[in-house]
Amino acid sequence: MRIGDRYELERPLGEGGMAGVFLARDTETDSQVAIKQMHAELGKHAELRARFLREGRIVARLDHPHIVAIHDVIPVEETGVAMVMAFVEGCDLSRIVKRNPPPVLCPELAARIVRPIAEALAYVHGEGVIHRDVKPANVLLGLDGAIKLTDFGIARGDDEQGLTKTGDFLGTPAYIPPEQARGLRVSAAADQYALGVMLYQLVTGEKPFAARSTAEVVLAILRNEYPDPRTRNPAIDDAFAAVINTAMAPEPDARFADVAAFIAALDACVPPCAAAQTAETVAALVADPEGAATAFARDIAERLCAEGEVALGVGDRPTAVARAHGALYRHPSNTRAAALLHDLGQDAPDPLLAAAAAGDAGADDDDTVFDPRGPQLPGGQTQVTPAGPAARDAMAAAALGVAETDPQVEPVGAAAAPAPSARPAQIPAQDPPPAPEPGPHDEATVLRPAGTPRGIAGWKVLAAVFVLTALIGGGVAWIVHSQPPTAPPTPTPEARP
Repeated sequence: MRIGDRYELERPLGEGGMAGVFLARDTETDSQVAIKQMHAELGKHAELRARFLREGRIVARLDHPHIVAIHDVIPVEETGVAMVMAFVEGCDLSRIVKRNPPPVLCPELAARIVRPIAEALAYVHGEGVIHRDVKPANVLLGLDGAIKLTDFGIARGDDEQGLTKTGDFLGTPAYIPPEQARGLRVSAAADQYALGVMLYQLVTGEKPFAARSTAEVVLAILRNEYPDPRTRNPAIDDAFAAVINTAMAPEPDARFADVAAFIAALDACVPPCAAAQTAETVAALVADPEGAATAFARDIAERLCAEGEVALGVGDRPTAVARAHGALYRHPSNTRAAALLHDLGQDAPDPLLAAAAAGDAGADDDDTVFDPRGPQLPGGQTQVTPAGPAARDAMAAAALGVAETDPQVEPVGAAAAPAPSARPAQIPAQDPPPAPEPGPHDEATVLRPAGTPRGIAGWKVLAAVFVLTALIGGGVAWIVHSQPPTAPPTPTPEARP
């Protein structure tokens, strides 16, 4: 099948709510390209076509090594429009974080993946563009080591005000900041928040806001409830945790001033490496995620052991202990680190116990996008009325409606909403933001799981209770009716004077 005059479709690469992506061959250059084509049933909607064309216009004017380039925008009879993009042979980051079990990357490896995306976002923010849907599924990793940000379908440019305005609820629930969950107009700080969520997921193996349904995810975001990342991965030190928690601050003003400041804080924790080293690491991760992550962590552990031995040689025992512990947290069977601790007169910690898995990843909503203004999307997704300044319970009820109709947001075996965590660590140079004043968003009743055992639907529990009640009632009735009848007591004659 041909698209336009020069592109021959070969096979599908992926599919989203608005469009599908296909591998194609450019017959003029004999090279492979990726073609993003709107779903036929959506091509008739003028607003969605306008949004799709806007994505092409936005990305066509961006030129950055970590952004997927658009070569052409061509008309298509069936859907109206298609975009011809550079083809990245490899996988998207969601294919790595969704593995079973999900990998827990050491902070150094996670930083190598996130930093190029942060550089791309710093660039697009400088061009007046906000992505608004930063998530693992929109980060492409190439077999050649490339890291590319893609899918600007709901991005907003300063010159594109007509299709995005206050009240929009656009994005993927697990990665949106509180202001976006409320339907408020977002700034570049929203992309920074999503970066923090991605970094958290990479170093812990779990999303910070994991819950059974989209409604519970949104409410957890609004309440800023998520476990401290250090409790899920002991290799995370206070400074690295502070980078995550500051990027994920509930108020935009409490986050880093911009993504450039985020990069600077990340570099202070994990010094950047050469581009060639990053490409080599990413290529190995695409080819063998578990093996590459393990090998990378082993190399970092060896480096920490060497630093610890030097520290011990100059009498710096605290640094030597810290480096040995850090090595074991990254590579639990590292005998060199265990020997270093033995020389220091200390027992080795139990990294496996400290980093025990904390459960499932929750609702698999990486591809769920809410658009309250557009028509109904494929997959049963429904329109959601954003809360804005209204009470939060109305928003929660709407989100519950989506959760009931969208099979993507409530998979079997999803984890319950996380319990409130301790106060997140902050960057030492910054004062913690003041607690927000109670407002209309804090008046709604908190929705929590009903406590149903995992994997058992609520109706089954009710049926079981009904059956047990009937059995017990029947047993009692049988016991009562099986007893022989007894004569009524003989009245006692009244005493007479």
